[in-house]
Amino acid sequence: MKGVKLRSVHQVGPVFIDGYDIGSTQKDEYFVVDLPPGNYEAYCQPEQPYKNFSEKRQISLTAGETLYLACDMMTKGAGWNFGVVGQLMSKYLTKSFLVDRPLDPNSRLVSFSKFSEIKELGKGGVAN
Repeated sequence: MKGVKLRSVHQVGPVFIDGYDIGSTQKDEYFVVDLPPGNYEAYCQPEQPYKNFSEKRQISLTAGETLYLACDMMTKGAGWNFGVVGQLMSKYLTKSFLVDRPLDPNSRLVSFSKFSEIKELGKGGVAN
């Protein structure tokens, strides 16, 4: 199983695996997605993805492995350093990415799903 804990309320939004929107949370919440063993491409993006670069991460899971990821953001490029003009001229202002992080024992589980069921429902996302 794979747990994904998002640490922000309004910055980060959905998490995607192989282009499928697998869920999102609020502060101090997490969700679990049961994935079969294999290789996957995962990323997250903000709720308001204006000029955001979503860094894609390759993950490889073996049978019985648990992986905990958190969605993080940081500034990208020099746009913030040059005021409004810099922000308008920059292709990207932020970067969102998934990082390994231990599960916070004080967080609350909000959903559990199987990746195969998400794929069957056709809950596909839009890759950038």
